[in-house]
Amino acid sequence: MTTQRTQFFSLLLAALLVLGSLCALHPQFLTLISSHFIGGALGDGGLYVWLASSFHADPQSALAFETNAFYPYPRTRAWSDLFFLPSAIIHVLIYAGLSLETSYNITALGAMACNGIGLFVLCRTLACAWLSSLCAAILFANCSYLVGNLGHPQLIHIFWIPLTWSLLLSERRSLREWLLAGVCVTGAFYSSVYYAVFAATGIGVISILQLTSRQRSLREILQGSFAAGIGMLPISYALPAYLAVKETFGSRGLHEAEAFAASGLSYLAFSSFHPRFGATSAWTHGEATLCIGYFTMFVLMVGLCRLCRPWIAWPRLMLASSVLTLGVSSSLVDKSTTTEWITNISAWLTLLFAVLIWLRAPSSKTILFALGSLFFVLSFGPGGSLHKNEPAFAPLALMYAIVPGFDVIRATGRCGSIVIIGAFVCLAWIFTALEKSALRSRYALIASLCAAIAFENFIPNPPLDPASLPPLAFSALSKQISPKEAVLFLPFSNSVDRGRIQSWSDFAILNTQYAQWTAPLNIKTVNGYSGQRSKIINELPVALAQFPSGDWPDFLGRICGASWIIVTPLWSPRLTGAPLPDGIALIERFPDGSALLKVSRPITVTPETSAPIFAPRNSPLSFVRANPFCPVTLSSLERSKGEVLQSPPLSTTSSNDGSRLLLGETHSPLSTPLLLVAHSESCATTIRCEP
Repeated sequence: MTTQRTQFFSLLLAALLVLGSLCALHPQFLTLISSHFIGGALGDGGLYVWLASSFHADPQSALAFETNAFYPYPRTRAWSDLFFLPSAIIHVLIYAGLSLETSYNITALGAMACNGIGLFVLCRTLACAWLSSLCAAILFANCSYLVGNLGHPQLIHIFWIPLTWSLLLSERRSLREWLLAGVCVTGAFYSSVYYAVFAATGIGVISILQLTSRQRSLREILQGSFAAGIGMLPISYALPAYLAVKETFGSRGLHEAEAFAASGLSYLAFSSFHPRFGATSAWTHGEATLCIGYFTMFVLMVGLCRLCRPWIAWPRLMLASSVLTLGVSSSLVDKSTTTEWITNISAWLTLLFAVLIWLRAPSSKTILFALGSLFFVLSFGPGGSLHKNEPAFAPLALMYAIVPGFDVIRATGRCGSIVIIGAFVCLAWIFTALEKSALRSRYALIASLCAAIAFENFIPNPPLDPASLPPLAFSALSKQISPKEAVLFLPFSNSVDRGRIQSWSDFAILNTQYAQWTAPLNIKTVNGYSGQRSKIINELPVALAQFPSGDWPDFLGRICGASWIIVTPLWSPRLTGAPLPDGIALIERFPDGSALLKVSRPITVTPETSAPIFAPRNSPLSFVRANPFCPVTLSSLERSKGEVLQSPPLSTTSSNDGSRLLLGETHSPLSTPLLLVAHSESCATTIRCEP
C-alpha cells in the first residue's frame, strides 16, 4: 500500500509539473481561457468546437450519431472522430457553470498534460529514472509537433497510446493490465479513431513479439487478448455507425494513403507556426510536419550510438543505411519509377533490420524500438501511386489489406507520431544514463540539453481564436425557421474552378463556422466538410459558383426541407442589381450586408422526366402538388453492391383536398439520404417536398 501511495503522489507531482510547464510557456492559454479556443475555431479546429457544442446542445441525438449539420444525411457524427469522451467532459463542465470556451480549453489543457503523463508512465515502465522521465514528459507535452498541430485537436489525445503500451510492457503479469489496455483503446476510439487503430495495432505487435521471444506464453497471450477484448467492448456501440459510413463512402483507397504520406523531408519539416523554421512546412503537407528539432535529433543520434555500443554493429549499420535511403528516395521525384522501387524495398529492409535487432536482444525496450520502426515505415505510405502505375508494395499496403481499421486511415503521415513518442522515450533513456554517470556536472548537462530542446521546439503563438459571430440575418432566421426546415449559408465555397472545389481548407473554414452557429439552436444546415465527399458536397458548390445565376435553384429544390438561405457579407455584393431566380425570394437585407432568402422552388414532374429528391430518413414527408388531380408516384433508389436499384412505387396517401401527397417514415440503416424519384405517367405538375 505504501508503494502504491508513493507511486500515486509521484505521478500526481509529475502531472502538476507538466501542466505547469504548459501554462508557463503559453500563458495566453490562461489569460484567454474564457474568450478563445485552444486550437482555433476555424477549419479542423472549428470542427471539434462544433462537435463539442452540438453534443452539449443535444446529447441524446449526439449519442445516436445525429447532428444538425450536413442535412439531409443521417448519422453524420460518425463521418469523423466521434469526440464523445472530450465532448462529455465539456458537457459536464458547462453544466457546472463554465462557458463553452472555458470548458473546451480546460479539456484541451488536460489532454495536453496527459500527453506528458502518458510518456512519463511509459518511460518509468521501461526503467528510466524519475527525473529523466519527467524531463522527457515535459519536453514531449510541449514539443513542436503537438503544439504546432493544435489546429488538429484530435492529435492532442495521443496519450492513450503510451498508456496502452506501458500496460503490456510492464513486468506485471495480471489480466488487469490487459483489461486496462483495452479500456485505453476504447478511450482513444472515443477521442481520436486514428489513435485507437494505432494503439490496438501496438497491442497485436507487442503480443506477437513477446510470444516469439517467450516473454509470455501462448496461454497468457490468449487470456490477455480476451481481457483486452472485454475492455474494447464499448467500441461496439459506435462500430455499426462507422461501418455504415464506410459502406456509403467506401474505404480510404491507397491513392489517398499515398497522397497524405510522409517523406524523409517530413521528419525535417516544422509546423508552419514555428517562429524560426516555419518555412520548412512547405517541404511536406500539413498532416506530416514531424520534425522535433535538429538539435534534438543530434542528441538522439549521439546518445544512442554511445548507449548501443555493446550491440552487434552490422544490423545497426544496415538499419541506419536503409533509414537514410528511405528518407532520401521518398523525398525525390523522377520521371521513372526508380525512386518508388527504392522506397518500397528500403521500407521493408528498415523493418527487417529493426526486427533483427529485437531478435538479438529481446526486451521491452527493443520491442518498443521495433514498434516505432514499424510505424516509421508505415508513415511513408504504400510507397507509390497505383493510379500512376507505380510500385506500391511497402508495408502499409499489406496493413491496408490485412489489419482491420487501417483501410479507413487517410493521413498516413500521422503514423510518424509514434516515432516521435519513441524519440522522447529515447531521450529519457539517454538522460537516465547521464544521471547514472560519474560526471559531476551531469544534472547541469541534462538541464542544458532540456533547455536547448525546449527552445528549439518552442512555438509561442499556436492557434488560438475567438468564436466567430454569426451575421445579423442568422439572428432573424432563428426566430422564423421551423424545426423541420433547413438553411443553406452562402458562400458554400469561395473557390470553384473546372468543376471542383479548389481549396478544401477554405471550404472547411466556411462550413465548420456555419455548423458552429447553428449547433446551439439545433437548426438543420445544408453544409459541407472536407472529409467525406457526399454528392451534395461535390455538386452543390459547383452549381452555386455563379450565384445568383445558374441552375442551383433546381438542385436546392430537390433537397427536401431546404427552405432558407443566408447570404453572408462575403457574398452580399452579388445580390446588388442581380435578379433572383424564380422560387427564391429576398426576405430582408441587414446593416452588416447579410441577407435572408426564402426558398419555395418546386420540382417539375412530367411523363417524360423523373424528378430525384433528397429527403431525410425516418421522417414523414409531405409533397405539395400544384395539380391535385395529377397522379404522382414515388419510388426510392438504393445502392446495393455497386448497383442502384429502384423500388416499386411506395405507398402514399393524399390529404382531403388532394393538394398534398403524404409518405410515412422509411426506416433504413444506411448513411445516405432517402433518394426518391417522383414520376407522373399521364400529366405534368410541380411538387415541393416538406419534412
